[in-house]
Amino acid sequence: MGSTPWRTGPACALLLLLLVGCSPSDRDASDASDVSGEPPADDGARDISGALQFELAAERDVVADQPVAFVVTARDTARTVPGPTVLLVDAPPDSVLEVRPDGTHVFRWNPAPTDVGEVAVVFEATRPDDPAVRTRAEVLLRVAAAERPRLSRFGQAPPLRDLAAVHGLRLGFAAPHDMFELDDSALFTAIAAEEYDILTPENSMKMRYLRHVPGRYEWERSDRLVEFAEAHGMAVHGHPLIWSGQVSPWIEELGRSELSDLMREHIATVVSRYRGRIEVWDVVNEAFFRDGRPRDTLWYLSMGEAYIAEAFRIAREHDPDVTLIYNDFDIAWLNPKSDALLEWVAGELERGTPIDGVGFQVHLETFDLPGVDSLRENFRRFAELGLDIYITEMDVAVDWQADPDVEALKQADVYADVLRICVEQPHCQALQTWGLGDRHAWRSSSKPMPFDDEYRAKPAFHAMQRVLQETPPTPRAPR
Repeated sequence: MGSTPWRTGPACALLLLLLVGCSPSDRDASDASDVSGEPPADDGARDISGALQFELAAERDVVADQPVAFVVTARDTARTVPGPTVLLVDAPPDSVLEVRPDGTHVFRWNPAPTDVGEVAVVFEATRPDDPAVRTRAEVLLRVAAAERPRLSRFGQAPPLRDLAAVHGLRLGFAAPHDMFELDDSALFTAIAAEEYDILTPENSMKMRYLRHVPGRYEWERSDRLVEFAEAHGMAVHGHPLIWSGQVSPWIEELGRSELSDLMREHIATVVSRYRGRIEVWDVVNEAFFRDGRPRDTLWYLSMGEAYIAEAFRIAREHDPDVTLIYNDFDIAWLNPKSDALLEWVAGELERGTPIDGVGFQVHLETFDLPGVDSLRENFRRFAELGLDIYITEMDVAVDWQADPDVEALKQADVYADVLRICVEQPHCQALQTWGLGDRHAWRSSSKPMPFDDEYRAKPAFHAMQRVLQETPPTPRAPR
């Protein structure tokens, strides 16, 4: 990189870089340098300590021949409007700084093989009505030589799991109980392992399947799914510990005290068995009506609403490191149910209940869509509580009476919109479809998956590829 015409800089150990404006007229020149070590010109910049701040990662690892894109955020702590003007002052000649409609900035660059090494990019923020108030920030790009990419069998792009990893996300699917007995199991499992890096057992960890008869657990199917995931570098999303659905008849006949004992014993046994092997658990599933009232489940009728918090506490006792979430349908958008859930979770967090996140089931239809703005805003308010966000059960049914080609494109748009919101929301950790291909999906007749009955990639799959390739990465929130 010695021949590179732009300036390079040393690596910075800080994860978050907050740089403030300074005035050389009020300080010694030796103390008035920017992050690169060079003193700014004495052109009347005024000292408003901390007024302008950049929020940027100080270093980024990038790869030659792979597009670089990241959001550049600058704030004026002294006021909210107008926001700072952001400019590139030192950067590779073919890089650009775009302004998005919402006023945020995105830096884009396509490093070439000749750029391998370290490249410093310097940004400057100024007040639009007072350019003397300004600050600079430097980001060090470490450009590595490109390896030959592993390509998806469905097109000239890496698999979804590799594309999602750039964003710190997981993409996954729901594995059917009989996944290894399907007549097309070899193709099903091969595509799943190639494209996805998180697996949810669709049924194998539900009580009816684990505890068909009293006094015995049937682990074979759930164990095999966990072993499959581990063999292919996948995380496992356990589903669910406590739910009123798919409960064995003998459990429904138990009395109040017996149910309480069984809940504790069940959670303790299952969580302990998979401790360290499961990344996230749906602790309680679908416990509220659409108006926010608790469902009249056997658990609620026996123990009251307190059973939900108790289930979380028991799970935490037996695995202190696993992510524990509440999972439900009809809570992904702004509505009375999500309002009530938000209030309930906030109260439980204040009381110390170990809830780490919320699983949002996203079962949609192309002909009845709630709107992406509502989804984005709803995720934002749950994220403000510090919660992880998981899109746990996504599928998009099409209108069988409409033109199938038009419906396929509508379906693709929905998958793209939801995935893009997940990528842009720092607290969104994973998106999982509720199935793999249309043939074995839960809503199979509605053709809701990114792959068709023959495992051919649909427009929805390619739309997801494009979103992951084109959307600037947003760092995931600390967990």
